[in-house]
Formats: sequence, C-alpha cells, structure tokens
Amino acid sequence: MYARHYVHQQAGDDSADGTEAAPLRSIDEAIRRAPQGGICDVRLLADYHFTQPVPTGQRHVLVQSSSTVRHQITLERISEAFPSYTGRYTGGLRMSRGGSVEYRGLTLVVPALDGTWPSYTLVDSYAGHAQCGHSGESVLAMVRLAYCDVVIPSAAFCPLIGRGVHAVALEAASLVATDQPLNGNLVEGITDPAGTDPATLPWLVTNLTQV
Repeated sequence: MYARHYVHQQAGDDSADGTEAAPLRSIDEAIRRAPQGGICDVRLLADYHFTQPVPTGQRHVLVQSSSTVRHQITLERISEAFPSYTGRYTGGLRMSRGGSVEYRGLTLVVPALDGTWPSYTLVDSYAGHAQCGHSGESVLAMVRLAYCDVVIPSAAFCPLIGRGVHAVALEAASLVATDQPLNGNLVEGITDPAGTDPATLPWLVTNLTQV
C-alpha cells in the first residue's frame, strides 16, 4: 500500500522506473502508479510546476524534497468560461474521492493576482496547492504542511489551500512565511474572526492561534 517515486520535471521520463537514477517526469504518473487507498511518496529532485489540477484519487499523496534543498512548487493560473461567469483557478493536487495531501520540506509559492485576473471569479474548490474539488465521495479532506517555506504575494491569486464544499482538517508545523503572513491566506472560506485583524477578513481562513 506504499509506493515511492522520484520526479524530475525537466529531466525525467514517465516511462522510466521512477528511481532516483531514472526519475519520472510528472507527479501525475507517480500517483497513477501508487495503489488505491495507499500512500504515494513523491520525492522531488528539482522545482515543479503544476500546469493542471491533478486528482489524487483514493490516495494519501506525500510530496517532499529528495534532499535538504526546499524545491519550489508553483501553480499555473487557469481561466474557464462557465455559463454565468468566467472563473479562475490553478493547477495543483485535487483531493478527489477521499484523498489527502501532505507537503514536507518544500517551498510553496502562491501565484500573484495581477493583470486582468482580478476580473475573474475565484473557483475556490479548484485553486491552491491542495484542492477539495466537488467529489461527493469526499467528506473530510486532510492537508498536512510541515517544514515548508510559504511565499504569498501581497495580491494573492488564491489562498494556499482551496476549500470547496468539504471540510478541511489542517495540520501545519514549522512553516516559514517568506513574504506575507499566513493569517488570512491559508484556507479559502473558513471565516472564524476571533483574534484576527478585521483587515484580514476578506482572505481569512482560520484563527491560527487556535490551530
């Protein structure tokens, strides 16, 4: 119920063995090779860019650096025309069908909200480094962030974690905010204002002292 694969987006090959000497190119392929209901341990050998949402399926997906270097993970900004509006969301791991996500020892970068992007409506279930999606099979999504640097621009495209229609169990340990503070920029849609600056309410996600 456990599979470890090394990934190098620039030099890897999705037909390779997935070992450190012969890494895969995509996290998508590492997830596909992991057993349903098991753990997919992804070891990054370089920076990684999510160009599209990647469903986890019924797996716990652990993404971590293969060394002490905190490789960057960045997200593609995506727009889509819906019947009544134009929405914006990002690439990233989507916790479909009861999946969960853990990032360890990495640098998580939130894209900037600039240009014409503010005119589009945020689709909060499909945005961020961990996305809940709309799967009816997902009741409680679990996200764990440990020993990560977090880079959030002053005008953030989205919170670090999307909320969607499902509850999120969040564990955050030893995070370093290298730009904006985490308060109000962590999880979309959770709005407990206790102990927070009112100016953060538009992006509020939880009371971090309670977390």
